[in-house]
Amino acid sequence: MTAISMNLPDELAVQSRSMAKQLGMSRTAFIRQALQHELQRVERQQDEAAIAADLRRLADNRTYISESQAIEAGFNDLPEDDAECWWTTRDD
Repeated sequence: MTAISMNLPDELAVQSRSMAKQLGMSRTAFIRQALQHELQRVERQQDEAAIAADLRRLADNRTYISESQAIEAGFNDLPEDDAECWWTTRDD
């Protein structure tokens, strides 16, 4: 484990000590947990931004749109040789 030293504003030092005490943990453990939580939040935010960017690129990709529409249309096609229609609730 690596030790670090940091300066905190007085109010943040007081708040972190008080909250750690309320939670029954050391201030070091509380700050470690808070840092881990913030790192996960930022990573999640970056992942969401990357997904949104990918979706915007797909929305502008004519090949993707065309292939997606063909696949979607295929979901409505019923096989001609299936007399039972076992995957639908349709009674034909």
